Amino acid sequence: YSSILQDTVIAERYGRPVVALKVGATDQISGTVHDSSSSGNTIFLEPKSVIPLGNQIAQVEGFIKEEEQRLLADWSREVGRNYDQLEYLSHVMLQLDLALAKARYGNWLGGVLPSINKDQNIPFLIQQFRHPLLVWQQKNENGRQVIPISFEVNSNLRVVAITGPNTGGKTVTLKSIGLIAVMARCGLLLPCEATPCVPWFDQVLADIGDEQSLQQNLSTFSGHIVRICRILDSLALRPGPSMVLLDEVGAGTDPTEGTSIAIGLLKVLADQARLTVATTHFGELKALKYQDSRFENASVA
Repeated sequence: YSSILQDTVIAERYGRPVVALKVGATDQISGTVHDSSSSGNTIFLEPKSVIPLGNQIAQVEGFIKEEEQRLLADWSREVGRNYDQLEYLSHVMLQLDLALAKARYGNWLGGVLPSINKDQNIPFLIQQFRHPLLVWQQKNENGRQVIPISFEVNSNLRVVAITGPNTGGKTVTLKSIGLIAVMARCGLLLPCEATPCVPWFDQVLADIGDEQSLQQNLSTFSGHIVRICRILDSLALRPGPSMVLLDEVGAGTDPTEGTSIAIGLLKVLADQARLTVATTHFGELKALKYQDSRFENASVA
């Protein structure tokens, strides 16, 4: 039939096998017409010789769909009967998956297991901590070698003032201390050496960065004050052991006034927070340690 065929490829229309015939040739092959082309030059016909086979295939496919529906209904009833157990197992799998992800991440960081204690009389001791984002940058973007940070905060200290030149690493140190507390709470391994000793903190509160906002009519200084007010409110609502991180405390206003605000704030936080770490350029804040044994100074090179 090559003389009357438009194409030798067996096509399909509505799930049935068809051949493409030229218009006017439908009387030369007996069968059922299922469709025509958009131009009207081609007729798609299912030859009579394959119609019984197509009917058998359609019948078998109907049986298959019925069986699929029966199985899906049975399985759905089983899921309904065992919903509580399946929900519990899903929570177990979630916990296992999260634990595995944390373990793999800790292994990639080369982390160690911290010693966590809710006793407020233990020191905060970290040796050679490397900030995870800087580690990622070094490994994935051929960044510079990460400079580790070491610090020890004795149990009787409540406020640590970090001083040093600009770009010396004060803010990175501040963020690292907070990150250590949060990572330990989450059960993550810490990228440092030896066995880090980390006190338990119920919350970590921070004022880092510029909170200037035109929409809220906030200057740089008033933005800091708004955030500090939120920190004080949170400490009042949750009196448990808390960590407070303040970057350039008292900055953004007249140095004399800023120093007074910073001193007053740190004295309040010494009474309310387990540990406050603040970066500063104010020399007067360095003298607080000589008036109160709960204060200490730290520096970056």
